[in-house]
Amino acid sequence: MEFTPRLMQILFLLLNADKPIPAAKLAEQLQISKRTIFRELDHIDSSLEKCGLKLERKSRTGFELTGDLQDKQRLLTELQKSDHFDPRNREERQQKLILAMMQEDELQKLFYYADMLQVSEPTVSKDLESLEEWFQRQNILLLRRAGFGVGLVYKEEDYRKALLAYASKYQDQSFIETDIYDKIKYFVKATGKDIIDKLTGYSVKNFLLYTAISIQRIKQHKYISELLKANEIQHPKNYEFIYNLAVIMEKEFKICIGKNEVYALYIFLQGCKYQYIQREGECICVGNEQINIKDMIYEMANAFDPVAAYELKDDADFMEGMIAHLQPTITRLVHRIPIKNPLLEQTRQGYPEIFEKAKDAAKVMERVLSCRMPEDEVGFLTLHFGGAMMRLDHKRRNRQIVNIGIVCSNGIGISILLSSKLRHHFGDQIRTEVVETRHIKNTDVDFLISTFPIDSKQESICVDPMLSEDDLNKISEKIEFFAWKEKKEKPQKNNVNVYEATLITNEINSIIKGFCFRYLPENISFTEALLKISDHFTEDTNKKEQLYKDFSEREALSTQVIEEFGIVFLHARTAVIEQSQFIVVLPEGDHFKDSYFKKTRAIIVMLIPEDDERRTLAVSSISNEMFEDEEFLEEIKRGQEEIVFPKIKNILEDYFNEYLRSVYNREG
Repeated sequence: MEFTPRLMQILFLLLNADKPIPAAKLAEQLQISKRTIFRELDHIDSSLEKCGLKLERKSRTGFELTGDLQDKQRLLTELQKSDHFDPRNREERQQKLILAMMQEDELQKLFYYADMLQVSEPTVSKDLESLEEWFQRQNILLLRRAGFGVGLVYKEEDYRKALLAYASKYQDQSFIETDIYDKIKYFVKATGKDIIDKLTGYSVKNFLLYTAISIQRIKQHKYISELLKANEIQHPKNYEFIYNLAVIMEKEFKICIGKNEVYALYIFLQGCKYQYIQREGECICVGNEQINIKDMIYEMANAFDPVAAYELKDDADFMEGMIAHLQPTITRLVHRIPIKNPLLEQTRQGYPEIFEKAKDAAKVMERVLSCRMPEDEVGFLTLHFGGAMMRLDHKRRNRQIVNIGIVCSNGIGISILLSSKLRHHFGDQIRTEVVETRHIKNTDVDFLISTFPIDSKQESICVDPMLSEDDLNKISEKIEFFAWKEKKEKPQKNNVNVYEATLITNEINSIIKGFCFRYLPENISFTEALLKISDHFTEDTNKKEQLYKDFSEREALSTQVIEEFGIVFLHARTAVIEQSQFIVVLPEGDHFKDSYFKKTRAIIVMLIPEDDERRTLAVSSISNEMFEDEEFLEEIKRGQEEIVFPKIKNILEDYFNEYLRSVYNREG
């Protein structure tokens, strides 16, 4: 029984259908035209009659094979003996097409591949469209020239890696001569057993396969053209092994293996994965540039999870493992050496959140190395980050929250900004409390942070107001120490301090009652602004002068113009008021024009009574939120009172509820 490959595919679809199939549907499934469908089925009746079957042609519903079920099954069995019967074998066909094209040195017309695969030329054309992305990932150009045909344009080093990627994707080594592979396997084990035994099984297989591909290409007089850069030899022992192996293979296969070929094999070996940690230093040479792997991991940790980043950097197992892992990974990425991750799908499905965050970390490597990170490599990163996060989770369950006192000369101001930045960096590892210098002796914290030297027996760190990377590292070390230090239990009061609760309630009421937005001319000077703001809080001339003096003295201590946030944070302790006050002053234009303001868009005014001895104030919760929530600060600067005022009330309510919870927790 003789059927064309295309007719076999049509019959297969009809035999498996339980209802008529329209010609358009058949054409779509087989990627051919309706005219071709009609032409193929035009003279089939006599052949089908011999099988006991009949082709029904129904104008509205399409084609249908009718006959006994056993006769249908008999024909299906016959068709299945052919390689071309199943139209669903697209992947297998494309696999054959990739290998066929890679084994051709010249352009070939579509008919050549169509005849080889027993399909139509349009089918081959559509397959090539699908495969073009795969070739691009291998750095190979799929060339189409009208009248001449199709072919591949590549560098030799990319061609060899593409063959390796093909073998990994399709589990096919049929293009390798068995005799060459077996001899290389013997030579490798005889020459470098101590090196090869350290590699994973997959890496050994890949190295043998890549070496065999290289030998076959050299025998065909296909050589790598890239010049050797001697300064890139970072592992002399591995290079010596490759050199000795090359000498043996030259004699056995009667070929010449030049320096470039030796270097290519050495680079491939450098990209292999080890069974256990192999530390070769924290730097690796990429071209003429030294890449500090440790610094890159720090940046990757920040991209993966900014909150957990400092703890990840403190995880010695994570850092050791990542440094060891990234050494060969960088080599693979820079030289586009393919690798298959057998656990990729399990990793992606089992740890989807970590996998996505690992992609963010991978972007750091892509930027630094100017290359693309395949998902197989992202999968390996996921395992390292996932293991570290599990250790971190276990650690967090047993560690203590560290209490930090932020010292400021008058208890507010820059200390609030510092407190906000610390909570942003260290999250729920810490609790911060603003502490005035006069209250240092009585404060109950683990250690102190200040922007100026302080005289105290308590442990302290002096930092820059903007918190440098070095400052954050020193603070991180302190946090880690106190998180595990055993603390003595201290007696707690078991009753609500009615007086303190009343003070908080009165303060909140005062803030809500006094809050407003005020507007000043955009060209006003800083001094004039202070006078106008003083006028807002009191009509008494003496009190106005005193408040202006308080503002001026605070500004003289350190400027309250915070250019980073686009605001002036005008604050002071003063005897002029009896309760905390909070207002916002905006320019009548886009920003304050006087150069002293540095183009700031708002003046945030926060006043605290001079005689209020409490260390934590409700009004501070508003400024905390302002520095932590960029959207809230932007709404303030835009003067959106209908949004800002309800938010302030919610912040103050949350502050009071948190106070009550802390009291009840002490009682419990």
